[in-house]
Amino acid sequence: MKLYIPAILTLYCCLSIGCGGGSSTSASSAPTGASTAANITAPLEPTPTPTSAVKAPSYTPSQERLTGEATDSTELYIEESFNFDSTKTLVLRITGTDLSGSPAAGTRIKVKQVDALVSSWDNPQLSEAALLTTGTTNDSGEFIRTLEVAGDVEKLLLEISLLGVENRALVALTNSSPQPITYHFQ
Repeated sequence: MKLYIPAILTLYCCLSIGCGGGSSTSASSAPTGASTAANITAPLEPTPTPTSAVKAPSYTPSQERLTGEATDSTELYIEESFNFDSTKTLVLRITGTDLSGSPAAGTRIKVKQVDALVSSWDNPQLSEAALLTTGTTNDSGEFIRTLEVAGDVEKLLLEISLLGVENRALVALTNSSPQPITYHFQ
């Protein structure tokens, strides 16, 4: 019997809420001005009248905002051509041939980031090169890899572990993305 009392009270509460709380007054769910008859055909809201084409708003700020200093982020203006990407994609295709002209299959490749000002092999900043990726060439002597790097990377150092050929190369990057990087060691 103790179990039935809470169940009956819960059922009563649910039914009384669903039925409008048991009020003795009649409540109509029809909107004001609408008929409760079964054959309602006219809409209650007025039909909008067609308007002429709306001109797109201009988001270019006034000259004062362009030359003045912003006090918060709502006053910042960014040119339409601004690129928000903070990375760029490189498509590497590095190949190598040995002294006999055969593909350098199974040869170790290293790709490093170096400072953009490095232009000679005796530059001390070469020792600060940051390794981006390593791998080995395939049977055709190719190392192919897609690599995502920071947008500010401007120069790469390519290294191949192959005797008898120049085994290092500096490659300058552009701002295009994806950027194909093709280099052949021979």
